[in-house]
Amino acid sequence: LYITYNGDEAHSFTEVEREFYDIHFSDYLEAQNARNEQSRHRERNRSLDDYLKGAHTRPEDKILQIGNYKEHATKEQLWDCALEYMKKFDELFGDQCKILDMALHMDEATPHVHVRRVWIAKNDDGQEYVNQKKALEQMGITGPDQDKPEGRYNNPKMTFTQTDIQLFKDICIERGL
Repeated sequence: LYITYNGDEAHSFTEVEREFYDIHFSDYLEAQNARNEQSRHRERNRSLDDYLKGAHTRPEDKILQIGNYKEHATKEQLWDCALEYMKKFDELFGDQCKILDMALHMDEATPHVHVRRVWIAKNDDGQEYVNQKKALEQMGITGPDQDKPEGRYNNPKMTFTQTDIQLFKDICIERGL
């Protein structure tokens, strides 16, 4: 089972993700490449495909799973929870973190769903670009301990991750899982 952010089932995930990147990030890339040209740093220019595959700009992978190989939800229960998760996640975070696609996998002992999402920030010119740290900042999410400096063990992604986990957990509990 699979779903994309726009309901396009005729194209592969790769094609759907590329289309999203083209719609949302091509203006930023063109402007950035023009700035690189102006400052005589053509080697920094990136294509849309480079951006889609970049270590810090490619979609982020996440796994949704209930239980383990001995005891787990059925694929139907898991998919139902995943669809509700996608809906609620989009309502909460969709402007800065967009789920591009999800796929239910039965290739291992435990059913699980692969989720691919992208972090979206806006620059001063209103152009969208991929940047997790800026997206979290623009959402107003801070590290868990405001009295300590931001670092590896106190950062906004930690707070976001706990909220994200709780979101899926609450959906599962609502369904008696």
